[in-house]
Amino acid sequence: MYKISDFKDVTSVYSLLLYYFFCNITMCKVILATLTVILIVSCYAQAYKLNAEEETADLSHNLVKRDWNGQYNNNYDEQRRREEEERRRREEEERRRREEEERRHREEEQRQRQGNWRPFP
Repeated sequence: MYKISDFKDVTSVYSLLLYYFFCNITMCKVILATLTVILIVSCYAQAYKLNAEEETADLSHNLVKRDWNGQYNNNYDEQRRREEEERRRREEEERRRREEEERRHREEEQRQRQGNWRPFP
């Protein structure tokens, strides 16, 4: 979690400059006060943006990760492909099992019709 204290070193320089010119020129006070407000707001915006990116990455359940270059790498397609292959493999096994059961059933019926049916192989 990022906080404004993470950017404290930058804001302290502006605060020091603001304090230095506080007793001198009025226009410098206004300019530095404006710059300080802009800097603080931008620091909060940066922290908010970084937190939002982390939350987005957390919510994606590890589907979106950064690779070693810092680029986003979408593993969703790879995961979907693996799930599809697994589903096809299970369907093929189920189909083979059903075919084998049907073949055995047909053979048993054929043996019964021929009259040499045996309850045990």
